[in-house]
Amino acid sequence: MSLKMKMGSCLVLACLLVLAAGGGLQAQTKQFMTWVQDLNYLERVADEDLAREADGIEQIRSAVELWIRMHPETAVTLQAAPARPWDAAALRSQVTDLKTAVTAILAEDPARPFQLGVTTVSVTSEASPLSPIAESVDQEKLEQLNLTNVGTALDYVPGVSLDRSANRNEAQIRLRGFSNRGQIPLYLDGIPIQVPYDGTLDFSRFLTGDISEIQVAKGYSSPLMGANNLGGSINLVTKQPEDKLDGEAMIGTGSGDALLASMRLGSRWEKFYLQGSLDWNQKDYIPLSGDFAAPAPNQPDYKLNHSDSRDAKYSGRIGFTPRGEDQYVFSYINQKGEKGQPLYTGYGANARNRYWRWPEWNKTSYYVITNTGIGDASSIKLRLYYDQFKNSLGSYDDDTYTTLTRRYAFFSVYDDHAGGASAEFNTRLLPRNNISASFFFKDDTHKSTDLVPFRTATTLDRIQTFSFGFQDVITITPKVQAIVGFNVDHLKGLQTMELTDDELSTRPIICESNPDNDSFAGCTPDAWVFSPQVSLSYSFTQNDKLFATFSDRGRFPLMKELYTAGLGQRLPNPDLDPEHSRNWNFGWSHVFSSKTMGQVEFFRSDMRDAINDVFVADPGEFCWDSDVPGACEQFANVAEEDHYGVEVSLRSTPFSRLTLDGSYSYLERSITISPDIQLFDPDYMILPTLPKHKLIANAALNLPLDILLLGTWRFEGGLHMQDTNDSVDHDGDPETPRVAPPINSTSFGTVDLGAVAPIYGGMSLQVGLKNLFDRNYYYTPGYPEAGRNWYFNMRYKF
Repeated sequence: MSLKMKMGSCLVLACLLVLAAGGGLQAQTKQFMTWVQDLNYLERVADEDLAREADGIEQIRSAVELWIRMHPETAVTLQAAPARPWDAAALRSQVTDLKTAVTAILAEDPARPFQLGVTTVSVTSEASPLSPIAESVDQEKLEQLNLTNVGTALDYVPGVSLDRSANRNEAQIRLRGFSNRGQIPLYLDGIPIQVPYDGTLDFSRFLTGDISEIQVAKGYSSPLMGANNLGGSINLVTKQPEDKLDGEAMIGTGSGDALLASMRLGSRWEKFYLQGSLDWNQKDYIPLSGDFAAPAPNQPDYKLNHSDSRDAKYSGRIGFTPRGEDQYVFSYINQKGEKGQPLYTGYGANARNRYWRWPEWNKTSYYVITNTGIGDASSIKLRLYYDQFKNSLGSYDDDTYTTLTRRYAFFSVYDDHAGGASAEFNTRLLPRNNISASFFFKDDTHKSTDLVPFRTATTLDRIQTFSFGFQDVITITPKVQAIVGFNVDHLKGLQTMELTDDELSTRPIICESNPDNDSFAGCTPDAWVFSPQVSLSYSFTQNDKLFATFSDRGRFPLMKELYTAGLGQRLPNPDLDPEHSRNWNFGWSHVFSSKTMGQVEFFRSDMRDAINDVFVADPGEFCWDSDVPGACEQFANVAEEDHYGVEVSLRSTPFSRLTLDGSYSYLERSITISPDIQLFDPDYMILPTLPKHKLIANAALNLPLDILLLGTWRFEGGLHMQDTNDSVDHDGDPETPRVAPPINSTSFGTVDLGAVAPIYGGMSLQVGLKNLFDRNYYYTPGYPEAGRNWYFNMRYKF
């Protein structure tokens, strides 16, 4: 980078740090929805019983007062409270005033979230712009920063980092070091949508055109959401219509011959509503930085090879709202995607390219969510769902992508589906307590067939997951709240198989616990997990809150970890134990003034029975084609992991036209291999590319004529990268260990600028530059990220 460019970068960085940050993550809507339900119940409580609810009423009032104080631009007001103690008449008046205020706050929210899709995952009041444990990215931020898919949006949440599999052209995520592959489940409106086989959801495939809010729970998530929330959870909340005619349309373009379009149209009447939406996102290539040294291997120019992608999403919803809070909603979503996979552009002497393309990345979802009141104080929410995942992958001979004849060539088709149901009962019958219990069931099926070099038999794996959850939110005093809860989860394997040697039929697998197995139902898991958790929050002044959480959670192994076998290289391991993690979180939030608030969180997770892909001794010449003679590759419980760090956030509105938002995350992650595990190459390990330091600063400045200027600076430091395409296997000598790729540390920062200008009515124009200073950076060696790129959008809301 030139000296002039460096000086420019420093100047912009200084401006961002001083003027800071834009449009912070707004207050989440789920707590307000919960309060509406609480206040509806309190309206029906008899006067003689209302006094027992006084602490809860006072707690809601304090939080709403704080929200109003932190949002000076709001039109919402709250009448002054009478002197305490409150008699029945005063309490009744408070309930009425609070319901009016909370309803008005929700009406100001432009996100229009689907109410039944919102999940409560936090431990304390969320009326303030900062929320202990939970974070969210709302619709306004998604639009303002042009965050077109869930992967890019999550990159703006403290504690979340993208786990970019650049050689697969996809975005995974890490949440405080935990992976979305089985450890951090993804939900859509509270429905689990993990790919049954390997959990490798590509977050770039989930478009944000109809997303109202992305909720993130870190370390501590609701026990009512089912199994496998080892380190947290992510929930995508879709939109719902609020008016008789409610819609929006957008079309845009950008670098890489991009085309982005979306449309949503809905209508709400007294007792029903309808909504339909469509999204389209395509890009022919990713533009590279001018500092990239082109030409390079497989890369003759500045258009990243085979980085194209196409995504389409169609959805529909119909809802019936007969009375009160009762709702009965059916939703349908159809996603269709395809993508290329870039080739290695580095200079590793041992590099091997995979000539892969993904012609099909499709997902279809059907789900019904209902909520029915039971008496004045209770309700039951039901969910029924069916998900279908159809994916195909072609491994070609060479970079012409025309033939599949070589030994490594194949064309594989996955046909996975998941169906399930859950029931969640909630009651407020006990004063000071909000008690919930849930039952969760999920049935996962994975079917795999190779079509090239010939059509193989189809293998089928099937497992079922059951979960019972309990939670009690206890208002101890107006300033102290506790939550206790637990999960009891059960995994039951029903069927698994492997291909015969000629791959034309299937046979039962054998395992260490059942070497003579002759049944497809044999060598399947049967495991239990108990996951308790507790939290406590204390508002010791009107401006200060302390909070702490503890959970001891578990997650079951994925099908891939249990059953992957064959090809003369691997052994299955259906005897895998669940992973477990003890998660602690301690934090303090403080309101410095009516316009500034800060928060600091310390966290630690101690993980045991961690599952890793390792080499173990071959028990009987099963692995004749192994990279390590005399050994088989296998997933095993071999490690302990420690994740710990700190997150600091600061948000402010120094004057009405400027909004401030900044965060810093620090993460340490260590892995210890259990000494009693006999492994080949115990020192050979590929580490995830995780930043030790991550800073995010945004700036939003409102100019005359309602023009909005936006700036973002992101910095990631202490990234440990290994060139996995340049690793060296031993030369066939069992005494010669493989050589792990060297670990290199790197850091980088990028600056984005954007502007939004209203034109007429609900129409606006948006333009922006990302990676303004054209930084050439990598998450995976040999696979460069996007250089400077632009976008231009036009949006109309009505």
